[in-house]
Amino acid sequence: MQHAITGQTVLVPSPRCVVREQEHGHLIYNPQTDELHILAPTAFVAFQMCDGLHTAEEIHDTLATALGAGKLELDSPFYELMAGLVGRGLLEVHTSA
Repeated sequence: MQHAITGQTVLVPSPRCVVREQEHGHLIYNPQTDELHILAPTAFVAFQMCDGLHTAEEIHDTLATALGAGKLELDSPFYELMAGLVGRGLLEVHTSA
């Protein structure tokens, strides 16, 4: 299932997932799906920035600046990554109560 992530989407880590640092990345276990996911360092930084306080666009812009990439270069891969992490149950769309 494809999840539409827009610039104004606010994401948070799934509370049920367990994160463990590895030598070459980070391992995230989702007990709901019984799946392990290994995130590369840049993907993990994006994951960590999903704290419920920043929009996807703010995270995107921060990463683009840090990587020295233009917004257009990073647009599609970034939003695909975020949608993939939501689809795998590692991130959730934050909704205000």
